[in-house]
Amino acid sequence: MTTPCSVFMTFENEEGYQRACAFDKAIDNDSSLADCKKWAGDHEIEVQEASEPSDIIWENRHFTPTQRFKKELVVCGVMILMLVGSFCLIFYCSNVSAAALGKYPPIADCSTSLINYDDDAFMQQAAILEYRTNTALEAQGKTVSYSGYVQCFCNDKQAEGAEPDAVYG
Repeated sequence: MTTPCSVFMTFENEEGYQRACAFDKAIDNDSSLADCKKWAGDHEIEVQEASEPSDIIWENRHFTPTQRFKKELVVCGVMILMLVGSFCLIFYCSNVSAAALGKYPPIADCSTSLINYDDDAFMQQAAILEYRTNTALEAQGKTVSYSGYVQCFCNDKQAEGAEPDAVYG
C-alpha cells in the first residue's frame, strides 16, 4: 500500500472551499479537534490552495528524471568543450602575441640607447648587420629580437618620410 503525499480536491460549491481554506484556523481554535490535524497517526495535514493549471509549464512533463539527467550531462559536456576550446584559442593567441612582442619590442628612445645615432651610415650598416644576424639565427630555429639598430634605423627613416623600398633598396 502506498501513502499519498499530496491530494488535489475539488469542491462542488464555494462553502466547501472556504471551509477547507479555514481548516488550520478551525483546528487551532477548537482543542477537541486537535486529533484532526494528523493523518494516519503521524503525518500533519497542511491545506493549501493549488496553483492554477496555466501557471504550470506542461510541455516538459513527459521527460523522466533519468532523461533530464542525461540532457544535463550533454549540456555540461558541450559547455566544458566550449570553455576548453576558448581557453586553447586564447592561450594560442596570447603566445603568438608574446612572441611577436619579443621579436619586435618597443624601443623608448633610440638617441640615448645607441652609440653614434646621429651617424646615418653607421646606423644603416649596424641595422643591416643586425638584420642579417637575426635572419641567420632565425633560420637555425633560434629566438631573435629586433630591439636595436634595425628598429631605430627604420623609425628614423620613416620619420624622414622615406618609403620602405627606398630604405632597403
